[in-house]
Formats: sequence, C-alpha cells, structure tokens
Amino acid sequence: MSQFTRSIGVFLALITFFLNYSYAMDMSSGTTTTTASCITNSSLSSCMSYTYSDTSITTDMQGLCSVMGTTYLPACSAWRACMTNSSSVGSSTVCNKLSLLATVCVNESSTSTSCNNYKSLCSTTSMVSQCSTSAPLSHLPTSAGVSGALQAACGSTTTGVCAPCQSYWTSNTVCKVSNLIELYSQYCYGNSGSSYCTSFNSMCSAYPGLYLCNNVSIAAYSDCMFNPTSSSCMNYQYPTALATSDVISLCTAMPYMSGCTIFRNCNSSGFSAIDSSTDLNACNPFDIMTTICTLDTGMRMMGGCRRAYNTMCAAGTMIKECSNYTGMAVLPTTTQANSLSKSICTEMTMDGCSYCDSDWAANKTFCSYNDLVVLYSYLCYSMPDMTQCPTWKAMCAADPTLFLCTFSSNSSYTAGPAMMMYFNTQTPFYLLWKTWTPKTPGKLCGAFFAMFFLTLFYEFCQLVKANLEAYEKRILASIRRQKDPNSVSNPKGVVVAEVGGCESRASNGNTESVNTQTFGLHPTLFTIMLDIARMIMAFITSGIGYLLMLGVMCFNVTIFFSVITGFGIGAVLFGRLKMRIGSDACSLSEAMCH
Repeated sequence: MSQFTRSIGVFLALITFFLNYSYAMDMSSGTTTTTASCITNSSLSSCMSYTYSDTSITTDMQGLCSVMGTTYLPACSAWRACMTNSSSVGSSTVCNKLSLLATVCVNESSTSTSCNNYKSLCSTTSMVSQCSTSAPLSHLPTSAGVSGALQAACGSTTTGVCAPCQSYWTSNTVCKVSNLIELYSQYCYGNSGSSYCTSFNSMCSAYPGLYLCNNVSIAAYSDCMFNPTSSSCMNYQYPTALATSDVISLCTAMPYMSGCTIFRNCNSSGFSAIDSSTDLNACNPFDIMTTICTLDTGMRMMGGCRRAYNTMCAAGTMIKECSNYTGMAVLPTTTQANSLSKSICTEMTMDGCSYCDSDWAANKTFCSYNDLVVLYSYLCYSMPDMTQCPTWKAMCAADPTLFLCTFSSNSSYTAGPAMMMYFNTQTPFYLLWKTWTPKTPGKLCGAFFAMFFLTLFYEFCQLVKANLEAYEKRILASIRRQKDPNSVSNPKGVVVAEVGGCESRASNGNTESVNTQTFGLHPTLFTIMLDIARMIMAFITSGIGYLLMLGVMCFNVTIFFSVITGFGIGAVLFGRLKMRIGSDACSLSEAMCH
C-alpha cells in the first residue's frame, strides 16, 4: 500500500513539474510578444527595459534629414556632424541619437511618417525608460527660431551669412538652407552680445564645447552633403553609417539590383567573397552607391540616391570621395541582367529560369528574384556560347576573379559545369545526372570505365535477347514434333521468324507449299511468359541504349571513346556467340520447314 502511495506521489509531482514548466514557457512567450509590441503599445510595464535600436533611429533620421526631408533643421545639422565624427562635436549629449530624433519630432513638431515610431514609443503613457533618459534637446534652437533671429539680425543686409536665406525671407518662409544653424552660429560667434543671439548663448551654455560654439569647428562642419562645390569639402567623407543606411534603403526597395547582390555578398562573407581584381573598393558602401546611383541605368532617382549622393557627386563637386570610388563598371546593369536572362530562358528552359518565369509571364518590368545578376551569370557560365552572353564574357575578361565568373567555393553562390554543344575535353561536365560531374582526372577515369562497362553490359543484354529468341524457337519446334510430325502447308512462303538472316523459302514469290510451323493466335501460359520476358529485355536494352546515347551527347571526348571502345570490345566478346545463336536458329528454321 505504501509503495502504491509513493507511486501516486511521484506521478503527481511529475504533473506539477510539467504544468509549471508549461506556465513558464507561456510567460516567456508572452514577454517576447510584449517586447516586440512595445512600439505600438509602450504603456505596458514589460516595456520598461525596451531599447529602440540605433539602426532604427538612423533609418528614421535619414528619412527626416535627407534631401527629401527637412535638411535645414538644427537637429539634422547636429546629427550629420555626429555621424561624421562624434568625437569632434564636443558634446555627447547632443550626439544622443534618440534625443536628436526626439528634438525633430517634438520640438520641431514634425508630421513626417519617420516620427511615427518615436511618437508611439514615447507617448505620454510610455513606460520605456529610454524615452525619459533621451529627452529632446531643449537648448538646441528650432529652425523657426533660428531663421527668425537671423532674419532680424540681418535686416537689410544681403551679403555674408545673410545671403543664402534671402529668397526664403522674401517669400515669408523659414530659411531652408541645409546649414541654417551654422550660418546663425557664425553670425553670433562674432556678435555674442547681440539680442538676436540669446538662443545661441543658451545653447553654448548648456552644451559647452559644442562645435557650433567654436568658429573653427563651424567651418569644418560646413554642410558638404548639400554644398559640395566649396574647396573646404575636398577631404569630406560621407559617414559610412549613412552610406550603409542609403544602400539598405535602395536594396530594400529593389533587392534585385546588381549592386545589391554585391552588397549582400560583401555583407555576409566579406571582400574575399567578391574577389574583384578591378575594383578593390567593391565592398565599400559608398562604392556600392556609385555602382547603383551612377552606373546602373535608371536607378539614379531612387530615394537612397537622392538623399545625399546625387547632390554630393553632382557636376562641379570638390569631394574627392566621389572620384575615388568609381563603382564596379564591369558589372551588368539590372536592365541588362533582366533582359538577357529573359531572352535566354525564352529560347531554352534552363535550371534557374523558374525563379523568374512567373514575373516575366506577368510582363513585369523586372524579375523580382533577389540575385538577378547571379542568375544571368549562372546561365552564361552554364552555356557560355549563347548569343546573350557577350556582356558576361566582357565582365569576366575584365575581372576574371570575380565570383560571378568563377562561382568559387568562397562565394555564397555555386553554379554547375558549362554545357558545350561540340566535342570538348572540359572538366567538370554533366554526365547523365546533375550530381555526376567528373572534376578530377581520377573521377574522369572512373566515368570512362563506368560508361565502358555499361556498354559491355548492353552488348551482353543483346546476347541474352538473341538467346531468348533462339530458345523460343527450340521449344516451339519441340512442341511441333510432339504434336504434328507431319509438315504443314504454308502458302506464299510465310516465315515464322527470322533470326541471323534466315530467308523465306518462297522468296522467289512462287506459290509452292512449304513445310513450316504455324502458331495459334490464342495465347497460352507459355507464350504469355515469353512475351513478358521479351518485354523485359526490350525495356532493359532500350533503356541502356538511350543512356549510352545521352552519355555521348555530353560531347566529352573521353566519354565518347569509352562508349565506342565498349562497343568494339563487346563485339569481340559477344559477337561470335550471337552469330552462333543466329546460325542455330537458321538451322532450326530449316528443320521446321521439312
């Protein structure tokens, strides 16, 4: 009884354990879901430790402070300075990314969709502690305040720092030049006692050391993104983080662009995966921007190009970075990769065409397959002599180590052997199956003997087939002798069978009666078994014969000689036996005719 009680206790303990475990897993799952939803419902207590990522903030700020956004906001100027060189800005408080985002979204009352996440995350009921520790920069002047103060200070003056804003002030609008805060700071640096510089003095008191409060630093951070013709911009470098953000934006919108394939391969495997001999900067985000925005036909007007690149690298730019990073000129454009791949797949269905068939059938401008240039390269690597492949050949002639030309093991992509439609000695090559691709001399030797012995086996099967037919004649002759020892008339000289070249006794066309064996039309068990055996042998011999034909059609010289050598040796080994069987069959036919 006590043992039974202990068993019940153990059973209940196990149930309790599993219930507690399930509850813990449910709570864990619930916490994960809650954390993921903090942006939409930040009032949950579980969101207290949630952190809005730097990547997300950068994306939002790019949307706010790009050419298509509000570049003139003081917070945007500070953000660009921080992204360029945060250590030289002189204030870690000002370079707090979420604070800068908050300054734009709250202090500037921005209605941009790029503020939607922030406004939801840091609403009045938010429990996210990051919102309280990264509050808006209250001492950074607003664009309206700066524009109004500078306009009042300039009065009728239309030169110097006052010149860039005249057209805006004439239209009674806020000055929207991208370096508005720098212009205001330059004025106040030499006129700090002016009543128009109250905001400037307050900013410099709150953020001591800030670059805007130092006249030397102000010149260093002149807005070269939007005014690149100044000689001071010669050594300006677009921040890598911003270039990366722009490329991500481009490749999110159109992931199938040729430059995006380069970016993804660099991003996942490093420069070794690209292995370009012509563009040593192929994996630099700015170089990839050049590839997309300058070299890829029709892509220049995309948002990621218009944010800064198009202005920075316009005609007359002094920024050396624009001339130093020339992009991957040998890379086929997205339009080329799409149209040439479509042309190839229209002519011939090949491995890989299925990625794009539905898009092309729907007459879409581009195939949405993410690695369109890889598909084109794969098709041409497989069949390099197609008329659509000169562009690929030109790329590979100029940059032979590029992964799109070699499909090396370092690459994220692999391609099969090229298919030649003429005799060749190339290795590897496809042999009957996709996975049978002899690559080394040893494997090629193995393929030679495999096809050689397959040919011998084919010849052996032909011998077996002939022997089966002769056996059938012997059995039927035996049955005839047992049942009808007398000859049977066969008008017109109809022949029962013809093996080994036996001819009809009435080949001369006369109508004499000849003695032969006639077979009944009604099948018997014996004849059915013979028919099944004949069917099996026909299946085997035809199957092997077509395999040999397809093997020869790979056009590899080694395989061709292995097959014809097999036929030759097979004729020596089995030919005499087949002739003997044929001779015996003829003798049997002679006997059956008497």
